[in-house]
Amino acid sequence: METWKNPEFFAIGLAIVFLVFVALSVFIVIFMRLYFKRLIHEQNQQMDMSVKHQKELLEKSVITQERERKRIASELHDGLISKLNTIVLLLSTGDKEHVKTSGELLSDSIKLARKISHDLTPPMLEETDLKELISGFLHPLQSKYKIEFNVSNKSSDEITVEPKLQIFRIFQEAISNILKHADAKQITVDLKITENYIVLKVSDDGKGFETEKQKQGLGLNNMLIRTQFLNGSYKVKSSINKGTTLIFGFNLTKL
Repeated sequence: METWKNPEFFAIGLAIVFLVFVALSVFIVIFMRLYFKRLIHEQNQQMDMSVKHQKELLEKSVITQERERKRIASELHDGLISKLNTIVLLLSTGDKEHVKTSGELLSDSIKLARKISHDLTPPMLEETDLKELISGFLHPLQSKYKIEFNVSNKSSDEITVEPKLQIFRIFQEAISNILKHADAKQITVDLKITENYIVLKVSDDGKGFETEKQKQGLGLNNMLIRTQFLNGSYKVKSSINKGTTLIFGFNLTKL
């Protein structure tokens, strides 16, 4: 009856309690580690699914935009331009002064429509490198703006068509923003291409803006979508009356 007072029995009982406590503690630690590991795994899966879903949406958005651009370009070329050419031929048979004037106006319309078609879908995209695409787009602007275009190309490899088109679209959007909003006199474009990276910088001396207030405005959304589509990065530097600089970076190994 007094066995619990026996030192040996007491020691054995204490040891059993201690072992049970240790075993229970180990079990709880292992269980919690497995639980948190599973929880983190599920969260990572959800994040991966979310990122994948966002990327799929971006991809669909960009593809849809390009499909629509090609459709409009095709309609302009096959519809409007061909009809205007026919009208010019018909009017050229007359001898009145207003017929001549109409012909000149229609010729200007054809040039404008052809320019729109070119902007929507650059011709010979596969054969033309990014530098030439940008240079060709800037050329007509040189009569109105002071333009500086600097190129550093240290890569022997040509950029594939899809990334080249998306980067060119980003450049077009950046220039479009300058023409619409900046009231700039000078535009500077820097294109740096290495074996693994492309950096595009577009600057102007215009009125600038407060970046915190207009992060999602002035066409920045379109540029952001295309940059994310290419797994790229971008930075906006601007302040009132001090111009704007847009910097885009792309890792060619991730394109």
